[in-house]
Amino acid sequence: MKKHFGLIAFISYIILITASCARDDASILVGNWILEDGQNFFGIIEDYKLLKDGTGIVDSGYGYSGSDILWKVEDGFFKISYISKSIEYELEYKISGKNLIITVEDINYLYKKSEGKNKKFGNWRSYIKIDQVTNKKELFFRNISVEDEIELLIRLRDGKLEMLVGWSVELGSTRNVTLQIDDKKPETKNWLASTFGEVLFYPDDDVISLLNIFLDAKQMIITCTPQNGSTITALFNIQEFRKIALQYEDIYEIKKFTHKIEQKQPEATNQKSSGRVSSFPGRWYLFEGSKNYPDNVDLLKDGTGIVDGAGISWKVENGRFYVTHPLQAASWEYKISGAVLTLTDDGTSLTYKKK
Repeated sequence: MKKHFGLIAFISYIILITASCARDDASILVGNWILEDGQNFFGIIEDYKLLKDGTGIVDSGYGYSGSDILWKVEDGFFKISYISKSIEYELEYKISGKNLIITVEDINYLYKKSEGKNKKFGNWRSYIKIDQVTNKKELFFRNISVEDEIELLIRLRDGKLEMLVGWSVELGSTRNVTLQIDDKKPETKNWLASTFGEVLFYPDDDVISLLNIFLDAKQMIITCTPQNGSTITALFNIQEFRKIALQYEDIYEIKKFTHKIEQKQPEATNQKSSGRVSSFPGRWYLFEGSKNYPDNVDLLKDGTGIVDGAGISWKVENGRFYVTHPLQAASWEYKISGAVLTLTDDGTSLTYKKK
């Protein structure tokens, strides 16, 4: 009888320990996890946002962008299921500090707990990968074309910026590529090619100048004609590049093409404008309009201010209100009447009132 009691007690102890480990892992998993390293196959989750209540949001950058999930740690597996589906996935996992390794079909994917940098803006994704040969870190900005899943990569490796396009087809001897940004004049250049011709590299000497143009651009069209094939056109939505690049502005090579937004704006009081600049300084709160815009804006007389805890520069010129924020820059048509400021641009209207 004692032997049986001892065995039952031992089994109960093991169950308690296992349950405790699962609870501990579940509590550690709560938070934002960003894909850091691993072969970036189509559909692989790039971002897990796991909440305490067992729900979450995942983003693969493709069809599952912003998908709601249920998650749990059970039987030694990290289990997730899409709320829109009835399928549950059992994933092998390992946690070490701020590192999470998830194994899918014998491939290890390394995720790191987010430390505040936003790795997603618009169609852009960023990630850092360790080169398996040199063991050095490489920074990538990644974008996928609107159709046909053609890949655009901006890569920083060994202090050198590169822009490349992966076409997923052999282009043969084709090297001439036509590029157009927004409504600017198209330009045709001779791009460098990879060994098999599936990847073309933008000419090195012009990369920084091109990325500087990206900061305020909306779209890019790239066209080339493979040998003995039909013309291929890729349309990329490149809006929000400024925002994602500024997440890494502490890196010297990135600062090279973002420097133009650092130039000190002239003091607002020295600007000639069609409006009364003296009416702008003060504290404004959002009275009407999308909540995607700042709720509180502090404008100072010297042309500086504070928005969401970050310093800004502002000015009024040529009938428009200009703001330069660490993450972006914008300009608005405005109407100011007493303590009411109305800003409009491309169909968006915001009304602020002075406190």
